[in-house]
Amino acid sequence: MYTDFDQERYRERNKVETAFSVLKRRFGEELKARKYWYQVKEIKSKVILHNLTKAGQAV
Repeated sequence: MYTDFDQERYRERNKVETAFSVLKRRFGEELKARKYWYQVKEIKSKVILHNLTKAGQAV
């Protein structure tokens, strides 16, 4: 059984869950790419687009 629980790291979980939720709502849950490396590229593209959108809102 895992006894060394990192409380500080667990507190960050809600931020990560929120970010994933926003990405899924905005860009959809499914991936169009069929091959693994293209799926990775598609996810990276979605994250970059999300970051640019957030940066544009801050200006």
